[in-house]
Amino acid sequence: MRPQTASARAFLHALVVVVGSSASALAVGFFKSLLSAYYFGTSGSMDAYLLALLLPDMAMQLARTGAFNLIPLFATERQRSEEDAWKAASKMLSYWLALLAAAVVVVLVVAPVAMALLAPGYDGAQRARTLELTRTLLLMTVTCGTGRMLGVVLHAERRFLVAGLSEVAFQFGSTLYLVAFHRMGISALAWAQVFGGLLQLLTAACGLYARRRQLRLGIDLTSTPVRRMIRLSLPVYLGDSGDKINLIVTRAFGSMLASGAVSALQYAYTPIEGLHRMLGTPLATALFPFLSGRFAQNDPRLARISLSRIMVVATVAFLPLSAVTWLLADPMVVVLFERGSFDGTSTALTASALRLFAPSIFALALNELIIASFHARQETLIPVRAGFVRVACNTLLCAALAPVLGHRGVALATTLSLYVKLLVLAYSLRALFTPREWSLQLETLARIVLAVILMIGMAYPFALFVSTPQVLTGHAWPALFGVGLLCLSAYGAALWVCARRQFIVYLGLMRHVLWHHPLPVAARA
Repeated sequence: MRPQTASARAFLHALVVVVGSSASALAVGFFKSLLSAYYFGTSGSMDAYLLALLLPDMAMQLARTGAFNLIPLFATERQRSEEDAWKAASKMLSYWLALLAAAVVVVLVVAPVAMALLAPGYDGAQRARTLELTRTLLLMTVTCGTGRMLGVVLHAERRFLVAGLSEVAFQFGSTLYLVAFHRMGISALAWAQVFGGLLQLLTAACGLYARRRQLRLGIDLTSTPVRRMIRLSLPVYLGDSGDKINLIVTRAFGSMLASGAVSALQYAYTPIEGLHRMLGTPLATALFPFLSGRFAQNDPRLARISLSRIMVVATVAFLPLSAVTWLLADPMVVVLFERGSFDGTSTALTASALRLFAPSIFALALNELIIASFHARQETLIPVRAGFVRVACNTLLCAALAPVLGHRGVALATTLSLYVKLLVLAYSLRALFTPREWSLQLETLARIVLAVILMIGMAYPFALFVSTPQVLTGHAWPALFGVGLLCLSAYGAALWVCARRQFIVYLGLMRHVLWHHPLPVAARA
């Protein structure tokens, strides 16, 4: 077998394992969200849990941000010797574990004071309850955070199956615990996360058991691999901090609204985030190495062609998806969540937020693709700057809209700030394309927008009908399926009328990638 063939097969096997385990963990995690809605609905206790999760989750994310840099550094050291590689891995892992311990201690100290900022709308008793849940969830930070760091080492050793199983173990274990002990109330959800983290840690530790003699922990900040890893991780800290600040802002304003606002916002954002993680993130992940190669080869024309095509593909896919989510927000929420403690009031709160979150699907996808293009060009400061513009915009819009529109104002602020970030990124990208290329891109975008508008016009009366209480009660599933199928048919017909050439070209590109059909003539440029 040729080395290239063996390498391709190894990559394909790793890809199948990673995608399969990620999809499994995502599916079980989504099921856990549905159970949380069933048991707790949009309630004050669920609000408290979501606010309590902020600091422990931030501590865990802070400690492991940039840990993926261990993988290329481990591979570099392995070129010298196996022993050098494991010495370097031990020192880098020790650094991350020390950082995790420091983050946990800091949260323990500042949490009582921070509650006034995180939950400004809570009184003393509510803050005390939130603080109690925060301290419980810090145990999750320790167990889950350590397990995920060990998972990075497993990835560096290409033990993808065990690393993936550790993530599945977290979601599966926490879901089983929640089912078994949900009568404890919201504390059961917090302890479920702790239990899942413990299972994740045990699974990852078992995967590294054979390497226990080579993994010798010890802090050494003078180590070359550790110093290189810290230097590589600093821009990542800045980039990730924007999303964390936005989440704090959103939940802080939610705490000042009526009980259930925070949890309604979270439930409404769950399908948005799920669609993005299933479709948007893999698209950007697949694009990144190809763009990196194009720019590394000093081939800007082919890089521009690749980026413009994938942006059109994203527009064709995600713009109508945003529109359909907006049209069918009510039946979607009923089908996904309305059972148990999640009653009609919870549905109304969540659906009203989902309608305003819906346009975020398109903005999230394009944001991630454009950011991938900047990273491929090794320009990391522009995405960071755009992220902080979004933070400022989101904060100001929440302050202006939440007093008027309640939780809907928070959802609207989130969506509008995402589009502001998209505009900043697109403006910074303008120098990459020629004026002629920009003109063609805008023309294509206008044609797709027109197709989406025609789809909305055809489907809107039916969407209004299926959102009535008579249809939602007992007929939400067939209504969602029927109108969804109508939207797909209407959109396909509208694309054929408004953007036939683009439709043929990109359908041909997908067929070429998936089944190796010959490319359409228009796609060979």
